[in-house]
Amino acid sequence: MRYLIFSDVHGNLFGLQRVLQYARREEIDKLYCLGDLVGYHGYPAECIDRIREHGIASVKGNHEGLLLGELSGFSRIAERAQHSLKVTRGLLTTESVEFLRQLPFSIGISERILLLHANFWDVKQTINTIEKARRNFEAMQERNLWLTFFGHTHRPEAFIADKDLQHIQRVGFDHPIDLDEERYYLINPGTVGVRRHGLPYSFVVYDETRKQVQYVPFELTDAEVQRLSERDKALFGGFSLRRLPAQIRERVRRLYYALSR
Repeated sequence: MRYLIFSDVHGNLFGLQRVLQYARREEIDKLYCLGDLVGYHGYPAECIDRIREHGIASVKGNHEGLLLGELSGFSRIAERAQHSLKVTRGLLTTESVEFLRQLPFSIGISERILLLHANFWDVKQTINTIEKARRNFEAMQERNLWLTFFGHTHRPEAFIADKDLQHIQRVGFDHPIDLDEERYYLINPGTVGVRRHGLPYSFVVYDETRKQVQYVPFELTDAEVQRLSERDKALFGGFSLRRLPAQIRERVRRLYYALSR
């Protein structure tokens, strides 16, 4: 079996279409999504429709939780994300909202392989340091898990731990990762929706037979980028004096945290 695992779609229909095209061309057996179908971009309903049409199992991300009012901290996310979620609420049918509401917070591919959005306890908290990875590896040990796929950070990478969690590596995807059942793995496929860190869009393919994870980066065409930008502007608007105070507060907060490091 080969599994295609992707994350953080964020209303980017063109990124999702690339995933579906690849899966069809490469005859992938099963697709899974690690959440955040909505937010930021202007095709949330269309993305949800594609996920449902293709029977893609997905976990619930923090953007789903915020849109549904199930999570606190709405004012602490990026102003752009706040605004896009407010608009997105009006773009979704009752049926689509209920689909998001029933999404689980984790999915087990097998007894020892788990999918989640951010970490084992909180869909808003990142795994982006060795120490944070260690706490999640401890949770994996307790649950007898071997391999966990997570998203949220939009950064494709893997954390690898030895059996006793004495040595933990943080690695990028310079080559396929060959999996050893005597180790533990936390693997992030990156994002198909919102690029960050100067990295391309990406997803991963887990080959169950070969015990290997392959990183698959991709780019959108100029025409797709243009269409996405035009859609976003039409739905979410451009510069707005009404939004300016919130944008200024966000910039000040980011500067404060940057200087505090």
